[in-house]
Amino acid sequence: MDTLSERRKAILYLALAAILWSTSGLFVKILDWQPISILAGRSLFASIVFLIYLRRIPTRFNRWQLLAAGMFILTQFLFVTSTKMTTAANSIFLQYTAPIYIVLLAFWLLREKPARTDWISMLIIFIGLTLFFADKLSMDGLYGNLLAILSGVTSAVMMVAFRAQKNGNPAESNLIAFLITATLGFPFVLKETWTVTNWSILAFLGVFQIGCGDHFFHTRNQTHPSP
Repeated sequence: MDTLSERRKAILYLALAAILWSTSGLFVKILDWQPISILAGRSLFASIVFLIYLRRIPTRFNRWQLLAAGMFILTQFLFVTSTKMTTAANSIFLQYTAPIYIVLLAFWLLREKPARTDWISMLIIFIGLTLFFADKLSMDGLYGNLLAILSGVTSAVMMVAFRAQKNGNPAESNLIAFLITATLGFPFVLKETWTVTNWSILAFLGVFQIGCGDHFFHTRNQTHPSP
């Protein structure tokens, strides 16, 4: 019963994370800021969420932790930039090619062999995404589409780096990424137009979309880690 209960919790956390992550495309489109400014503003709020969650700032680092943080920053930048250059549907659909790269990278770097259920799950996911976005996908914004594909690749590397931190806390990689992005990107924020609407959107993106979304994702992995 305990195992079943933990599994249900893990599914709930993953569903909540997916719902929150899915709001990114819409609100990024609404904001008229540059991608680096959006990332910095969002990361400012998200770093507060993760500081409350972790209650510490990482002081010891390893290669997987830093790789995950670097890929997280790159993934977010590529996704936000692609959303500005192509349709939100294109960006989301193309980034969600990541599971293919995850399976290949996990086998190459971690020696984890994909199960038949992994391939079946990916097929179902892609069929569902195709049905959902079929009438919205287009060839408009070629460079944006290419960036979205790259964001899928960097997202896969990030996930594998999270997975490799079996004896650590992958959430620390998120906090490192948020702090770096907020610090380096804040000068760009100062050049943008500050309105209540803009900052409200950034607060939502930082606290809920990426902050709570990533928190639920990591909580899911702790509750019911992948075999």
